[in-house]
Amino acid sequence: MRRLSLLQRFAAVSLVLVVLLGVLMSQLLARQISHRALQSASEAAQLMSSVAIQPLLRPEDLVRELPPDRTAALDEAVAGFSGGSEVARI
Repeated sequence: MRRLSLLQRFAAVSLVLVVLLGVLMSQLLARQISHRALQSASEAAQLMSSVAIQPLLRPEDLVRELPPDRTAALDEAVAGFSGGSEVARI
């Protein structure tokens, strides 16, 4: 059995380290992308609630369960806001 030369061992170790670094970097990037997507969705939901829903609510709506007719009216009013899937960033 032939021994590997120093250059061949260096190349093999370098290859293993580069592949390991690539795997770790891909996992890190996937985690960051997932975190940013969740954060963006959370911000969009907060914006939706403060712009579309909050102005439609009355103080008495928050005291007890909404009656079905009031729930239907709020659903109808908010339905027009959910059409777009993009949020413009300024």
